[in-house]
Amino acid sequence: MPEFKSPGEVRKEAAARSESIFNSFDTLSKILDRHEGTIQRRWIKRTRAQRLKVLLSAWPDMPASHRPEITVFRKEGGGSGIQSTTSRGSFIWPYINQEDLLKSKTMLLLLNSRGRNPPSLFAAADNRAMQYGFNTKAIVPVFVARASAAEDHLWALREDPGYYSKILLEASEHLPETLKDLSGNRHSLLKADQHGRLWSRVIVRVVRDAYLDLETFSDLSNQAGDLVQLQKMYEDQIEPSKD
Repeated sequence: MPEFKSPGEVRKEAAARSESIFNSFDTLSKILDRHEGTIQRRWIKRTRAQRLKVLLSAWPDMPASHRPEITVFRKEGGGSGIQSTTSRGSFIWPYINQEDLLKSKTMLLLLNSRGRNPPSLFAAADNRAMQYGFNTKAIVPVFVARASAAEDHLWALREDPGYYSKILLEASEHLPETLKDLSGNRHSLLKADQHGRLWSRVIVRVVRDAYLDLETFSDLSNQAGDLVQLQKMYEDQIEPSKD
C-alpha cells in the first residue's frame, strides 16, 4: 500500500510550494520589467541550435515532441501509471517541449503570459493539461468518494435540522439576488414582504443541487468502473498507437 501524507504534512508542503510559485513569479515579473525587450531581440536572432542549447541548459530532460504526454501515454499505456520522473514531467508540463519552444514566438509568449499574469490565472488550465496523467483506475475511488459524500450530505439535510439550517444560511449568502444591479438597486426579492419567495428559491436550489451531485457522481463512478472492466476485458486488443 502506498504511504499517504498526513493532513499536516499536506498543508506544509502546499504552503511551501505556493510560496515557491509566487517567489518565482515575482522574480520572472521583475526580470521582464527590466529586460523583456532585450530578451526578445536576442532570442529572435539566435539560430535553432543556439535556442536548443539555451533550453536544454535550463531544462536538461525537456521532451522533444509536441504533446509529449500523448507520446508517453502511447508508449507506456494508460493502465499502469507513470513510469519515470521524465515521463511525469511530460504529463505535468506538456507545454514544455522542444518542438514548441524552439519556435521564435512561442517561448517569448510563454515568458510574457507567465510573467505578466498571476499564477492563479493558469490554475484551471494547468490542471486540465494534466488529463493524461490521471490513471483511469485511480479515478474510480475519487468518484465513489464524491458520490458517498453527496449521499451523506443529502441524508444530513433530511435528518439534521441544524445542518439543514446551516446549509440554507450559507446558500442564501451566495445568491446572485443579494447583489445590487448596475444602477445600485437591490433585487425585489430582498424586500421585507418577499422573504418567503426568497427562501423558497434558496431551498429549491439547495435540494436540487444535492440531488444533482448525488446523481452525477454516482453515474460517473459507474461509468468509470465500467471503463476499467472494459479495459481489463480487451487489454490484449487495445493498442494506444491506433485509433
